[in-house]
Amino acid sequence: MPVSTQWFDNEHRILEQRFEGDWLWEEANDALVEAHVLAASVTHNIILICDMSLTTALPKGNVLSPARSSLGQVPANITQIIFVIQSRLIEVFASLVLEMVPRWKQHTQIVKTRDEAQKLAQAAITKQNRGTFQG
Repeated sequence: MPVSTQWFDNEHRILEQRFEGDWLWEEANDALVEAHVLAASVTHNIILICDMSLTTALPKGNVLSPARSSLGQVPANITQIIFVIQSRLIEVFASLVLEMVPRWKQHTQIVKTRDEAQKLAQAAITKQNRGTFQG
């Protein structure tokens, strides 16, 4: 499946969406529905790692509107999104979308590797556990 959603960790504090190869908005929407199901299964705040490192493609047609809509539907207990992007095209696209959804601008980061994303997510969880995270 080109877009999948699953827990990244056993403590269910980090949710991961992976985009691989060519994908469609319908598949991304299905993954968002799964994110809602998983996020609703816990009562604490969680971090979302959106790993797009295995794709260099965007769906054909209008990409800004569906992406903006998807960001607007992120579950409420997801307090930070970390994108893993290696494609310059996708990075530019993601930056444009984030400008269109101001609530996420301060709670989103773009990195090049999964290792960087994992380190940032762990740091955010540490802050949440100390009660200093401003989500």
